[in-house]
Amino acid sequence: MGIVLPISVLAANLPQIWVASREGNLADLSLATWLLSMADGLVWGSYTLIQPDMAIMLFAGLQLTTSGLIVALKLAYTVKQSRSRSA
Repeated sequence: MGIVLPISVLAANLPQIWVASREGNLADLSLATWLLSMADGLVWGSYTLIQPDMAIMLFAGLQLTTSGLIVALKLAYTVKQSRSRSA
């Protein structure tokens, strides 16, 4: 039953990564929301150092990784936009 948690992260975040990587305009993507999602993964990951639990560890790793990818895409988009405005 514990595997449901990590699978739910993949089910929720993989489509977001797919769309964000294909989308040309990420202006409406909330950076704060995905930073909060990264923090969620970091906090739960830290918890597994105190209280080892494989399901939570997988959840935290997937949450941190997938959210980090989305944040990276958003930051790359923001940098690209600021460069095109200044040029």
